[in-house]
Amino acid sequence: MNELVVIDPQGAVRRFPLTFDELGIGREPTNQIVLDDVRVSRRHARVYRGEKGHYIEDLGSANGVVLDGALIRSASLISVGMKIEVGGFVITVVPQGTPANSLGRNVGKLKCLSGELAGKEFVIGDGRVTVGRVDANQIVIDDPSVSRHHARIQRENNKWVLYDLGSSNGTFVGGRPIQQKELKDNDKIMFGSIAFRFFAPGQGAVQQGLPSPVIYAIAAGVVLIALAIALALVLRPRPGGAGDPAVIEREVSEAVQLARAAMQREDWETANKQYNRVLVKDPQNTEARTKLKLAEEFAVHRQMLATAQDLFQRNDKVGAIKSLLRVPTTSVYAERAQKLAVQISEAQRAESKGVKKDLKLTADEESALRSRYGTPGSFAAVIMYLKGDFETALNSLAKLQRKEANANAIAKDIRSVRVKQADGAVASQAADGVEKALKEWEEALRLDLTIAPESVRSQPRADIRRMMGDSLYRAGYHKFIRGDYAEAFAYWKRGAERSPENVDILQGFMRLENIAERLLQETDRIAQADKTKACQKLTEVVGLTLDTAEVNAKARAKILELCR
Repeated sequence: MNELVVIDPQGAVRRFPLTFDELGIGREPTNQIVLDDVRVSRRHARVYRGEKGHYIEDLGSANGVVLDGALIRSASLISVGMKIEVGGFVITVVPQGTPANSLGRNVGKLKCLSGELAGKEFVIGDGRVTVGRVDANQIVIDDPSVSRHHARIQRENNKWVLYDLGSSNGTFVGGRPIQQKELKDNDKIMFGSIAFRFFAPGQGAVQQGLPSPVIYAIAAGVVLIALAIALALVLRPRPGGAGDPAVIEREVSEAVQLARAAMQREDWETANKQYNRVLVKDPQNTEARTKLKLAEEFAVHRQMLATAQDLFQRNDKVGAIKSLLRVPTTSVYAERAQKLAVQISEAQRAESKGVKKDLKLTADEESALRSRYGTPGSFAAVIMYLKGDFETALNSLAKLQRKEANANAIAKDIRSVRVKQADGAVASQAADGVEKALKEWEEALRLDLTIAPESVRSQPRADIRRMMGDSLYRAGYHKFIRGDYAEAFAYWKRGAERSPENVDILQGFMRLENIAERLLQETDRIAQADKTKACQKLTEVVGLTLDTAEVNAKARAKILELCR
């Protein structure tokens, strides 16, 4: 019998014999396999018994499921030796009773040597591990010197290879900048200013013993230190004075404590002031330099959130969403921004549905409608239809059949609109039904325009366009989570044409812009080795973004510069 083994980022092991019919995997406590990691969705995936064995299926997670190095697109059969990656966790299938020390036999480790993660170890298995500042990475380093998507380590032919992903501050191995480098045991790696040590399988401690040149260097260093101490004793400041190290240390400690308290209560102005005070006394203070930048960024993010709340209260939902989407996912305000975005989306849907009893036509709209319907009865019935009240409109027209000649024709068109709208809704529920649904809804819109001209507001017309936008958004989202970004963009662009104010589609475009920014950063590195490939990547960026997007303009400018 085989078993499912879950290895967390610190190397801890959990076992699940493959005797079950189904196990849920995710962050929520209701799952059988709970993975406590922000990169894991609440209901991320499931493993279930199928015709040929056990299968794993992605349940629409944000970061996907990687099976033997590839993102799965549908339910996939799993067998002994396969490696599944979910967030920072590795899941594998082994014969039951396989010793725990065998599970880690082919596992390397990264140990952090500096920064807030100092001392923490990360398992590097057979899959791909990414390093960066945002939560989408397996190793998240919250430091301004680290890029959002900084580097990648992956197993290739029984070797671990480190790739720089076009980071701003570079990736270094043994003090030298690299683009691609095979890692050896005990290699020192720098991601920006954060140091790590790599340990190959079976290793875990820094090698002992120092070569002769190092001994000579240490001896020379001892001499220099002795000279420095002697000089310091001669030039030392008067005890208790402004330059007294003890006084400086006390003032720095006081300012750091005040700054930390300010950060906790989100008082970014005070934190900014206190960390600047630290830097005056101690210009190289790592915490002050790092947290000062964060305080400045978070103050901007707070303003973005406040602007969005104000726009929402003034009923400018599109403007509010655009402001919220500028808040990075790494911000302390990210969760609040996401909750407000959901609230706005729900409010938009609630407003767009149902009968609009307060619909009042403008003078131009009424004039256009009266020119088409000269009799009071048919005019009143059409008004009810425009409000979305199909039943009242049809009942009124039924009473007018003998009095007004066009009552039957109007009623027939209204019934057809309702049927086509419903048929489209049913078709959209099928996995591949979006095109059939759109066809039904396009016919419903055509019939709607026979009832009222485009210049006159129609609630059924607005509902149909909203349904078209929602259906195209869902189709695009399924492509997005599978990494088919160009297809996702195509669906969302079609959705925006039919429902320009659909806030979900606006969020989709912003997700693609974030991915396009990452691809754009990669082109600088790629261009050094392969200009043709870099130009292809730039064309891909243009194809993922709207013409109005800033990243689109940047990519076009680089194409003119690089690809002429």
